[in-house]
This record gives sequence, structure tokens and C-alpha cells, in this order.
Amino acid sequence: MKTLFAFSCTLFLCFTISAQTGETISVPAAQKSGGIIFEKTTHDFGVIGNKSEAECVFSFVNKGQIPIAVTGVKASCGCTAPKWSKEPVKPEAVGEIRVRYNTNITGPFNKTITVLTTADKSPIILTIKGDVRRKGK
Repeated sequence: MKTLFAFSCTLFLCFTISAQTGETISVPAAQKSGGIIFEKTTHDFGVIGNKSEAECVFSFVNKGQIPIAVTGVKASCGCTAPKWSKEPVKPEAVGEIRVRYNTNITGPFNKTITVLTTADKSPIILTIKGDVRRKGK
């Protein structure tokens, strides 16, 4: 009983002291970063011709309170080439990741692009898919 009373007094004293200091608890930077919201996470090229242009853009908005940087973008294979801005994206600003697929390779494809950022929800997986066919088929 004495132990419970001593514990309760100690707990009460801690709360009283912390309430009187007037300190605010800061929100960690990771929580302030919120995240990035992609307009879409999948792009379907459909049926495209062999040796044709196959590039798409994945746009996103920084919904956090601090700038967010894309720290890395990795394609699932060498047939997919991503490009992105190395500059941090300010809050409410738009960023983009451009992805080019090598259409010299014929047949259906379904490739993923892993996006690493300084935001909470990282990594983010983007997908491109389609079917490359020889011209005339």
C-alpha cells in the first residue's frame, strides 16, 4: 500500500512540474514531413510499337510542412530508366519522376520503380506496364 501511495505521489509530482515549465513538445521532423501524394502510381502504356517512344511522368505533391527530397529511385531492371529532380520539393509544391522504358524488348512487361524519400511513407512503389509488339503485328 505504501509503495502504491509513493508511486502515485511521484507520478503526480512529475505531472505538476512538467505542466509548470510551460515547455511545448515539438513534433518530430518525420511527422511534419507528412508525405508525398502521387497523382497516380501505375501507368499503363497499353500496346506500343517496337522501337517507339515510351516515357511517362509520375507527378506528386508535397503535403508536408517541410521540404521533401527524393533520395533515390531504383527500377526493377535495366530496361527502365528513371530521372528525377535532386532538389527538395517545398510544401505544396509539385515534383516529378520521369520513367522511360526500352521498347527494343518485345512482349508484355510489368516493371516497378522504388522511390525513396525523406517523407514518412517511404519507399513508394510505382508501376509501369504494357505490351511491346513489332510493327505490323
